[in-house]
Order: sequence, then C-alpha cells, then structure tokens
Amino acid sequence: MDDYYKVIFYILFGSLIMAFILASSFQSIITSPIIQLHKLINKIYVNKDYSIRSVYDSKDEVGHLSRGFNNMIKQIEKQNIDLINSKEIAESSLKAKERFLANMTHELRTPLNSIVGITSLLSETELNQEQKTYLENINLSSEHLLAIINDLLEFSKLGSGKLQIEKNEFNIRRTLERIKNTMQYELEKRKLHFSFKVDPDVPHFIVGDEYRLNQILINLVGNSVKFTPKGSIEIAINILSETESNIKLEFRVKDTGIGIKEEKQKIIFDSFTQESNGTTREYGGTGLGLAITKQLVELQEGKIKVESIKGQGSTFIFNIPYLKKTLFTQKKNKESKAEINIPANEKILLIDDNAMNLTFTKSILSKSKFIVDTALSAMEALQIIEEKDFDLILMDLHMPEMDGYELSGKIRNSTNEKTRCTPIIALTAAATSNEINKCFDVGMNDYLIKPFKTEELISKILNLTNEVK
Repeated sequence: MDDYYKVIFYILFGSLIMAFILASSFQSIITSPIIQLHKLINKIYVNKDYSIRSVYDSKDEVGHLSRGFNNMIKQIEKQNIDLINSKEIAESSLKAKERFLANMTHELRTPLNSIVGITSLLSETELNQEQKTYLENINLSSEHLLAIINDLLEFSKLGSGKLQIEKNEFNIRRTLERIKNTMQYELEKRKLHFSFKVDPDVPHFIVGDEYRLNQILINLVGNSVKFTPKGSIEIAINILSETESNIKLEFRVKDTGIGIKEEKQKIIFDSFTQESNGTTREYGGTGLGLAITKQLVELQEGKIKVESIKGQGSTFIFNIPYLKKTLFTQKKNKESKAEINIPANEKILLIDDNAMNLTFTKSILSKSKFIVDTALSAMEALQIIEEKDFDLILMDLHMPEMDGYELSGKIRNSTNEKTRCTPIIALTAAATSNEINKCFDVGMNDYLIKPFKTEELISKILNLTNEVK
C-alpha cells in the first residue's frame, strides 16, 4: 500500500514540475510580448512620441493585438500631425487678422482723430447758437462713430470675442436729448414727431455704459425712422425694479410704422435678417442693426423683445440693470473737473506724418503753454533731436521709411544720456494688444489711442514729466 501512495506522489510531483515548465514556456511566448507592449505604451505616454511601433508580428492572437496597436498609434500620429498643421494655419490666420486689425484701426482712427480734434478746437472759438448746435451734432456723431469702430475692432478683444462694458456716471435725460439732436435731421426730413417720456421716479444720474445705451437707442430709433413713413416715434423709460444700490430700467421705443408680421418677430434679431427681401430692396440696410442691438443689451445683463401688429407699428422693449449714483462717483467727477496746473516751458517734440493731426495736436499743446517742435517724419525727428533737448516726445507709430518703433529704439540707444532717458508717449490709432505691448518692448513709457481727449493727453504728459523731475 505504501508503494501505491509513493507512485501517486511521484506522479503528482512530476505533473507539477511539468506544469511549471510548460507555464514558464507559455509565459515567455504569451505574457512577455504583452509586457513589452505595456512598456511601449508607457514610453509613448511619457515621451509623446507617436512614431514608435511594436515589432512583434507573429500570426497568433498577440500578433493581432500588436498590429492593431500599431494601426491605432498610426492614426493618432496622423491626427496629431493634422492638429499641428491646423494650429499653425490658425496661428498664421490670427497674426494676419491682427495685422489687418492694426492697419484698419490706423486707417479708421486717423481721420476720425482729425475730425474730433478740429471739432474740439473749433468749439473754443466764438460761435453763434446755431453753429454751436451743428458743432455739437458733429461731435456726437463722431463719438458714436468711434463707439462703433471700437465695437468692431474690439470684437475679438483683441481675441476674446467680448466687448468691454464701462461703468461711468451719466445723465440719462441728457442722453435722450442727444439722441433727439443726433436724429433731428432725419426726423424733420420725414416729418415725424419725436418725443420721450421718463418716469419722474427715474433718477437723473445712473452708473453704467452710456455709449452702449446710446448705440442701442440710435439703432432702435434709426430702425423706427426707416420703417415709419408717417406718424410718431416715442422713447419711454420706467423703473422695473430697485434696491438700495441698483436699479433696473425698462426702455420702450414705440413707432407708428409698417409693423412686423407675427411669424417674423421671432427671427427679427437674427443676423442679416429682415422681414422680407422686399424690405431690404425698399428700405435698405444689412439686417445687422437689431442683431447688434440684442447683443449689446445681453452684454449688459438685459433682455430685449418686440411687440408689433402688421400695419400698426412696433414697440421694442428692453431692460438693463444700472448702479445708482454714489458719493464715490460724485467725488470722482469733482476730481476729474479739477483744474490741472501746467508748468510753463515744458519742451515737447511732436512727431506725426499726418499734417492735419500735427496741426491740431500742436494747437492743443500750445494753448496749454507747452513749447512744441514738430516733425513730419522719423528722419526729420532724428535731426531735431540731435540739435535740441526735450522734456517729452509724442511719437506716431505708423510712418513711412522709419516707423515709431525703430525711431524709439534709436532714441533709447543714443549716446546722449538726456536724449536716451527722454519720456516717450506713443500716439497710436492701432489699438491692438500686440501694438501696445510692442510700444513698451522698445522702451516707450506710455501710449494714447487716437482719437484722444485733451485732458487725457495733458494728464499723461504731466505724469511723465513730473516723474522725471
């Protein structure tokens, strides 16, 4: 019996040894390639190198797995190459767009700068009441045009896709008066009666973005003028809700025009949309006005809708929340109106290749008791700088032959220490972030975007000249 158990034991023991040998053999055949594949995956993950391939190419299941892995990595590598190419194309397009925006900014703002500047100078001369009214309308139209240009150029902001909403104190009733003055010519030409009605409880001063509100109302009133052959247009303002610090106002722009069909009212705020092709042919326009208006309202956390009956007119209703006037804003306004004491005999070099801009900017500075030399080119400026010392340089950026960046670099590398340290303010119509960053990269001290206000220019000059002293 003992021999029997011994035989059984030896058989079992031999079977275990055989199983171990076979398992070891299978491990080298099966698990080893899988372990190598796992190491390969980790290597690709760490190094991000998708050109690596598995070399295991047997005809068994592991070989199929290896070939499938290689195909997958090949697809990922191709997608990565496509993504890299797409990224390069996108970056190239973005740079082209930025160059286009910079050029368009310059081309649009430069003549507008002349209009705003000369209007400002003209307002300081003796004018009768009629001339003052015309001049104010020119100024309002210029500000509105500038706001539109800013919207278009900042729409990418310059790459963000969002417009900046300002928070400044303004008189809402005066805003309506300005709307009336701006649209007066068209209203009189079409013999339309225009009126506005403001609830007595609406405060005179609120804090928000007056430019955006002005643009919204101009768009809506202009739309009403276009589609109202006869009758009237009215703007009404009421309070929707109010807290200690906030107030939500409701605006209604009502006309007696042609009206809008009910089925078209849902799409009237879509881009490039008008009620019909006949509307476009008869009344003109691109169909963008109401789409822009809707975006401007929503950017200010408001809502807009239309109520209309075909043939009986339309009422556009929108609401916007505003802040109430505070002691801080009162103080801020008082400070902004305070007189600026300008030291005499400050010597400034003004460089600009646009003769009209040069003339009115020099006039502004001369009236403020600055001593001003001018140059119409960078080469002319270099000659003047070699002959004279200046307390500050106002530098145009886009000039032929040598631009403001190159000229600033030469000034900063001058052997004359006073010249090398002279403060430089860029006067630029190109309001892109790249252009502005480039100003500081070449050593300029500050920048001012055209068209600028006299107070802004004087303030920046004094800040820098006082720092030097």
